[in-house]
This record gives sequence, structure tokens and C-alpha cells, in this order.
Amino acid sequence: MQFTLNISTHPGDLAIIGDDWAHAQQLSADEGFDGYELYPVGHHPWERVPSGLMRGLHLRFYPILTPFWQGDRRRLLEIFDDEETVAHFYGGLTREALIAEYRAQLALAQQLGCAYVVFHLAQSEFEHIYDWRFPWSWRDTIDLCAELLGAVFADTPYTGELLLENLWWPGSFRALEAEEIAYALERVAYPRTGIMLDTGHVLNTNQHIAAEADGIRFLLATARSWGEMRRAIRGVHLTRSLSADYVTRTRAARPPAPAPGSFWDRFHQAIDHVRQIDQHDAFTDPAIAGLFEVIAPAYVTYEFTYASREEWLEKIRRQRFAMASVHGDKREEAPCSPR
Repeated sequence: MQFTLNISTHPGDLAIIGDDWAHAQQLSADEGFDGYELYPVGHHPWERVPSGLMRGLHLRFYPILTPFWQGDRRRLLEIFDDEETVAHFYGGLTREALIAEYRAQLALAQQLGCAYVVFHLAQSEFEHIYDWRFPWSWRDTIDLCAELLGAVFADTPYTGELLLENLWWPGSFRALEAEEIAYALERVAYPRTGIMLDTGHVLNTNQHIAAEADGIRFLLATARSWGEMRRAIRGVHLTRSLSADYVTRTRAARPPAPAPGSFWDRFHQAIDHVRQIDQHDAFTDPAIAGLFEVIAPAYVTYEFTYASREEWLEKIRRQRFAMASVHGDKREEAPCSPR
């Protein structure tokens, strides 16, 4: 297994890692990782990234997908207020613009030598994220995303793997049943397709989980239930989320009034809510290593949120300790200290 850390080119993340990619390369080596899974944000001088540092690339997630792909202008204006905002959000006003955006990211993945890219098989809209009542099925979502991916991969220089990631929303790919996995792999035509299992997203589906030990048992039971489909798990985003109390409270309450102002105000209100659900914390119980007796992925990413280098390193080390029997200790002799 290759072990990586998540990183993005958001200015906040770049400020934490330092102004030279050599700093990121050193941190990865010092902490016993093989490199990074990248979420590319904005324009960046990619030629400065050392060869082999980015092992995977997380494609951008467009959660409001159906009205754009179907060209439902009325619905798009209800959500985004005006066409200028639609164009800014998707990179244009047509399917072809969105396809071009994804092809550019695939070209970047090929340029950086990424072995895989990640794509969310999911969709959501503002009015459904509090009560979790989405007016579509997981099959609808997979079919829609498969159509998009088919168009994107029809003409691309990319030759690596495509890994489909689960989310927790009903009506999206949640990977709770072998049937979902089989259906997704059947519908997506790209030949080198597998699953990127996000453990935190699996935990988010179950509001009866209050403790880490219960969460790990749920993960193991879910993975065992897949039977032979376990072989499709090519990657893991290893992250802990114990947000059942928050989800239970917010699902039972009246949804908050939409934030006044622009689409972006409502968008950031939704992001704040989602972050309360999806905590991106570290496992501490060594029982989590048992997951890798059930599945055998090629790639494992420690995917965390962090506001400082110190917080990031603390989460990395907590989870690496819990995973010692699987991860081992690849660290260099001199431990990495916060810079």
C-alpha cells in the first residue's frame, strides 16, 4: 500500500505547507508517507511540483449537478441568481464547458504522474441537506455521473485509474451495499475504474454511532457485507467522523433560513453545515487496522482538515500510531518539527 496525505493549492493550505514544494516533500518523508493526494485549486505553477510527489488527484466536486447537466435554466437561476454566477461556478454555461474543466484536471493528473483520480458519485442541493430528503435515487445519481464521466473520458490523455468515492447523502453513492458498488462499476465505462472508500463518509450514514469503537465495528461489518465486491476497493480516505449528535439535532429541527445576500452566502452557509457533519478527524483506536484485513487497497490517504501545521501533524501522528501494524514506520531518523 502507498500512504499519502491530502493537500490542496488553496492559499490557506499553501501557507501552512510553506512557499516551496520541497517543504511538502520533506514533511511527507519525515512522517512516513509516499506523497500526497492533491485537490487542485486555482491557477498554480505546476512545473514547480517535484516529480512523483502527487500520487493521486481529487477531481473537483460540483454538488449541484442535475439542473446544469440537463440545461434547466429556470432552476439554475433559482439557485444561482444569475448566469454570471452559474458560469463562474461551473467554468461556463454548457455541458461542454464542464467537460473541458474535467479534461484539464485529467491532463494535470497525467502531467504530475498521478496514478489515480477521485470523483464523487454524489449530488445535493441547499434545501435537502438539512432533512436529507433528496428527490432522486442513488441509481439516478450514478447514471447521471456515468454520463458525465463517459463524455469526459472519451477524449483525454489520462491513463491512470478512476476511483469513485462514496458520500453519505441518501440519493447518492453511499457504498453501504455490494449492489451499489456493482452498479457503479457497471455504469461507468472507463476500464480502469475502482472505488475510493471514504471511512468518514460511511460513518456519517449512521446516526446511532457515538463512539469510535462502535464506528470501527460498523465499518468492518459494512466491508464484510460486500463479499467479492471488496476487491473493487482500490483506495481509502482514512478519516474519522463522529457527528451523529449534530446530525440528529439538525435533522429534527426546522432548517435555518437561507443566508441573506448572494448565492455565495448560501453556499458558504451550506459548507459550514457540511463541515459539522464531515469532521475529517483522526482515528486513535488500533482496531481500525482491522479494516485492512478485510480490504486490500493500493492507496491509503490520511484525509484531514486542519487550521495549522501543528494541528495537521498532531492528527497525522495520532492516526499513524493507531495504524502502526499496517502503516509501519517509514519515517526518517530526524522527526519533523513544525516550521
